[in-house]
Amino acid sequence: DNKRKFLLDIYQWSHYILDKDAIDKELVAIQRDLKHSDRTLQLDQLSGYFSDFDIFFKSCRIKILYGGIKFVCIGFRELLNKYGYKRKSPLILQYIKHCLIFYHLEVTIYGRGSCDIETVDLDEILMFRVIS
Repeated sequence: DNKRKFLLDIYQWSHYILDKDAIDKELVAIQRDLKHSDRTLQLDQLSGYFSDFDIFFKSCRIKILYGGIKFVCIGFRELLNKYGYKRKSPLILQYIKHCLIFYHLEVTIYGRGSCDIETVDLDEILMFRVIS
């Protein structure tokens, strides 16, 4: 029973990581349908406060290790906007640093060298690589 639950959880999160945008659109439709039946869906129950960042970094690691690419690039502002943030708060930066350590990722500024995520300008392009 535990093995079955474990495999189903892996399948669910793998599917979510690979098709996050489509699933997020479905969530909006589900919320709209629940609203008509006087029910609500608590999004906080589905995930942690910054769990989307966690999914992004987990996805980076999987893409690099198993997708045949050497790094993942994204603009810092784009990364924050993707998950609904406009500014880099100390709490967000702390969580990003935690994810970098947990997933063994290094961040560099595109075309330059390694950097500290706390001092990076919002308009910079970030490159994430797996630390071996």
